[in-house]
Amino acid sequence: MTRSGKEDFDCGGARGDYLYVQLSGSAQLSISEVEVFAVASDNDELSPPAFTPTRAPLYPPLLHPLLRPLTSPPTTSLRPPPPSPSPSTPSPNPPAPNPTINLALGKPARQSSVGHHRYTAEKAVDGGFDWKWSTILTETEENPWWYVHIPSLSNVGTVTVSKRLHKGIDLSGAIVGVADLPCQQGQLCGGIVCSHTLRRAGKEDFDCGGASGDYLYVQLSGRLQLTLSEVEVYSAASADHEYQLELQGAAHTAWKVGDKLIITSTSWDAEETEEAMVTSMSAQGVTVKGLLAHEHVGCSAASEHCVVAAEVASMSRNIIIRGEDGCRPVCGHFMIAHTNHGFVCGVEFTNLGQTEVEGRYPLHVHLPGESPELVIKGNALHHNFNRGVVLHGVHSMTVDSNLCFRTRGHCFMTEDAVEQYNIFRNNIGVLPSGQNFGCSHTHDMTFTCPGRSDGDANAFWIANPNNYFIGNLGITTTVAFNFETRHVTGKTRREFPAEAMKVGRRGKIKGSTPCAEFSGNMAHSSRQGVNNYPRMTCTPGGRNRYENFTAWRCGVGMSAHNSPSTTMPMVGSRLVENIYGVRAGLSASRIELVENHITASPRHSSSVPLIVNKYGKTSVRGLEAAFTIDRYTRTWVRCHGGYTNARPGFFTPFDDPEYSGPCPNMSMAPAADGSEEVPGSASTASAEEVNEVEDALDDLRSKYQEEEEEEEEEEDNEREE
Repeated sequence: MTRSGKEDFDCGGARGDYLYVQLSGSAQLSISEVEVFAVASDNDELSPPAFTPTRAPLYPPLLHPLLRPLTSPPTTSLRPPPPSPSPSTPSPNPPAPNPTINLALGKPARQSSVGHHRYTAEKAVDGGFDWKWSTILTETEENPWWYVHIPSLSNVGTVTVSKRLHKGIDLSGAIVGVADLPCQQGQLCGGIVCSHTLRRAGKEDFDCGGASGDYLYVQLSGRLQLTLSEVEVYSAASADHEYQLELQGAAHTAWKVGDKLIITSTSWDAEETEEAMVTSMSAQGVTVKGLLAHEHVGCSAASEHCVVAAEVASMSRNIIIRGEDGCRPVCGHFMIAHTNHGFVCGVEFTNLGQTEVEGRYPLHVHLPGESPELVIKGNALHHNFNRGVVLHGVHSMTVDSNLCFRTRGHCFMTEDAVEQYNIFRNNIGVLPSGQNFGCSHTHDMTFTCPGRSDGDANAFWIANPNNYFIGNLGITTTVAFNFETRHVTGKTRREFPAEAMKVGRRGKIKGSTPCAEFSGNMAHSSRQGVNNYPRMTCTPGGRNRYENFTAWRCGVGMSAHNSPSTTMPMVGSRLVENIYGVRAGLSASRIELVENHITASPRHSSSVPLIVNKYGKTSVRGLEAAFTIDRYTRTWVRCHGGYTNARPGFFTPFDDPEYSGPCPNMSMAPAADGSEEVPGSASTASAEEVNEVEDALDDLRSKYQEEEEEEEEEEDNEREE
């Protein structure tokens, strides 16, 4: 069928791995969009929508002992229970609204005025994010508005408003609402106003609470100019709708009906991590219900290609330590003080912590000194208000298999940089958010500032690398694992200067301590997997390398910021579908890549294996100077990396004639049957996400530019001494 610029083709239920469009003969093919829909079933009215992603290229995982989900078959992750076996029998649960379908896409739209002939109303519902070709703009006027007309719109849940990528405005204060009548010139649109709930990387989320009407609008109050890129409208997910999770291992058999779970994101956006509640149990997994709005990919751990898969973790424990309702921001806190032995296991810590107050944390180990008999294991910290597990003035203790989810400030941290020889093993840090102590510790010679770069909160904030980080997982909107090596600070430096002077070189950590061990850790869905700043040099006495690190669907998989006098080895890494695989922070940085697997992001056309500082500053000469690459890594990336669109020069280190020739059969090659297609426009999403990563790298560069000059001067002085 032909209809207004579109051609429909019926594939009659065909199966296969590829859908193609082709012209026969010598011709030029040009199309705008290809949409593929499944054949409708006779029983569709009985079947709630399924969360069934397509297969992603998968790689051998480092399995977390508690948390990795298993799905069978490999192409199914999170899905609702099957419908009633008899088509004639009514379904026990009515069909749920699909919270993954953008209801506004392609619908008729209007705006209060046109500020430029190119920026018209329909551009906000075209599925694109290009600042020039997919943007709306009004004139400067009283109460400018934009609306989309969706007749009989009901049960509106989340509305996502995307900022224009170039010359955009802050939309967090916009009025988003649902009304029965269209907006009128100069007037407020009225109806039901939605509440602002979340800001995330150029997007603002609003909750409309199930509102109904015919018009969804975005408006500014006052004499202003409205511009935005895209408006997405989603139905409210049903909290009563149930989904089945098939899980690897037997850890879930200890869970109970009513337990609260997190299901981590498997996209490039950490905020797609969601919460659910267990409603029933089986040997193979659990059934859950919750407001689930996103796909969560799974795969079989029996497959050697399995890496991209959601983690499922329980927030519930038998012992609960909870702050009283309404206590925020000054809630209770838990401290183990001045005792060097003990065992805290199986406790749920929630609604705790005093925001931006030093020493008032949900789980705080305070100044016990040498403590090999002190263990924190198997605890769950969630929805707290000041950091998570904080180690302060302690050595040789163990932090094992703990969960930290949604807190203000870092999830796991060593507070004063005096802490050494501690073991962090199999812990999970997910979605910490920033907090501001109103000061900076970086050049505070009074050692009184309690802040530790919490504004960009990390899953693991590491002030002293002479600790052991083994098998941990980080998922954040910033850097999952962040080494910030400076000097011993805080209470330790003020009140126990003799102890401070024993660490590093008279209290100086930077370039003065070993990197004890960093192995088997994983990050995904984060801006960066692992990073360090300032320049980090590991002295003899530790393993002094990044080993067997896995990062997938991050902006940058791994990053190292060091001096040309030392090299940071990255050994056995699996860097899967990151926009940039490995980043050298400086042109002077030196990184050695040994037996690494690096694969392209199929969603981002500018995805490259290596960069120096940022994409726009990378050159062939810079890559060759910064990276030493072994034969295995060169061959693996060339043969299996999938970098078909790499800009000339970015792939030069892997195209060296010395390493050309037939591709050998190497273990852990990508699955041959393609990559996951993420809903939405791949090219426009690519531009948006790449710009976000580049902007973040620019922010880091400007933030630390003055400090870089001080570092170089300091290193010159040290060499002269």
